[in-house]
Amino acid sequence: GGGATDFFLTWSVLSVGGLLIKQAAASLAAAEPSLRTFVTLSPVPGFRTWLTARLARQRASGGGGEDLSGEGAALNGLLQALSAAGLDETAPFSELGPLHGPISTGGVQSPEQERADAVRRSLVGFCARYLCR
Repeated sequence: GGGATDFFLTWSVLSVGGLLIKQAAASLAAAEPSLRTFVTLSPVPGFRTWLTARLARQRASGGGGEDLSGEGAALNGLLQALSAAGLDETAPFSELGPLHGPISTGGVQSPEQERADAVRRSLVGFCARYLCR
């Protein structure tokens, strides 16, 4: 606990109702009073549409143009990661395996797992952008 924590992100891996999520948020808030924002990613309504529109706009622009927010570079990174994984922006995220699984921070991985993790890292970053907009 302690510190400047003000955001908690949870991946819900079970089909649970709003009551259970509220109870979990209350428990987390009691354990860490500085938490102010709670988000569950199971699912994130509108995220896919939001991301697909941004990817389409990035492709249409040829990946260039002025980008003070860094979003263009991040979109290019996601497109490259998807391509390396043999996917495109229309592929179901489920083809990557469970997105709520751990993203490796080292160790020996298969090339397929490394490519899937690269896509997951990008998706998590974009999901945070979407949720904090």
